Amino acid sequence: MANAAPFAHSGSSVAWGIPFEIERPIVLNDTSVTIAIAPTQAQWFLFLHTSDRRPPAVNGNGFISATRGEGQLGEHAANYILVYGDETEQRAQVRRRHQVGLFRSRWGEMCTQAVSAVKPRPLSITSANQPKTLEDSARYFGETSTQTAAGAKSGPPAVACGEDTEATEPRTSYAIAHQWEERDWGIRQTQVMVEEGGAWTNYLWCLENPCPEKVVHSIRFEPICGTLVISGVSAGNASSMPLRWGTRKKALFRLPTNVPFDHNLDEHSLLTQIQLDLGQVISAQPRLVYPQGQWEMTRQNLQPQRKADEIIVEYAAHPDAHFHLRCNSRIPVRDLENNHEKHAALTPIRLPTSVCIYASSRLELIKPSP
Repeated sequence: MANAAPFAHSGSSVAWGIPFEIERPIVLNDTSVTIAIAPTQAQWFLFLHTSDRRPPAVNGNGFISATRGEGQLGEHAANYILVYGDETEQRAQVRRRHQVGLFRSRWGEMCTQAVSAVKPRPLSITSANQPKTLEDSARYFGETSTQTAAGAKSGPPAVACGEDTEATEPRTSYAIAHQWEERDWGIRQTQVMVEEGGAWTNYLWCLENPCPEKVVHSIRFEPICGTLVISGVSAGNASSMPLRWGTRKKALFRLPTNVPFDHNLDEHSLLTQIQLDLGQVISAQPRLVYPQGQWEMTRQNLQPQRKADEIIVEYAAHPDAHFHLRCNSRIPVRDLENNHEKHAALTPIRLPTSVCIYASSRLELIKPSP
């Protein structure tokens, strides 16, 4: 775990749209740790943390019986205690592969009540500008390459998560791990990148405060078994669990005249002109215009026109999320979906309520049954 520390989150970080300030992470091993916080009255407390590996116990015959997997499913790792101003407490159990996972897990051994700190993100349709993956950073276990820059000392460079080494640093497996690469066919089936199996994975767990009307003055961490690293804590209020997004929806994004839409994704799979905080933009494609009034007169295989200034955006978001548009404007998802306000740049796309069927040389309008 110590070898993977350079890949851990540090400084000002954002996980699933939630900000964290990471200065001195807590290493929880054999003694309890209490941190005093500013008096906080909040419904939700979010912990950014991870667990060291817990090798399975081997009996006298050399066998592993009733294995829980490498992640030690359900093992009681620690207790997190909210301490209120009136000296009362609320205790929550933290179990492996429920509220916290391994810093480097095998494929499929994820958590049931926590999520990887890097939210799922879409891939680019083309291979020209793929997002930067962290999964191959696991090569840090390899030896340092003999190819070093002139005058540089050998050994692993101290780099932050997701950063490339400069030309003056050794060309180690760290640098190789973060090179851009074309994604293989398997991940293309879903067009979604889910980070797991990297050198360091933090998990985001949301604890609902049983007494939101009380003020929390401190948080105590009690170890039970193994080692945990708590990188940060955030707190706040939300209409529902902050990590639970709604179903996929669509909206029409209109651009000003003569302003082209930039389809390129940056290394974090973000578009420059429209983003979501508590959610994710799944895809953004030009609106297709069909000859509705002259449908019967058109030839077969006639391709629709593409509206360069009207983009269909598919997204999934928390009800309290906000769209962040170009020119630093913000639109609440709740207002957009409930039509509380009219927005010229963004309008919701509703599901169709009727279907046109072409039959017997005429169009028949079929309405759904109530």
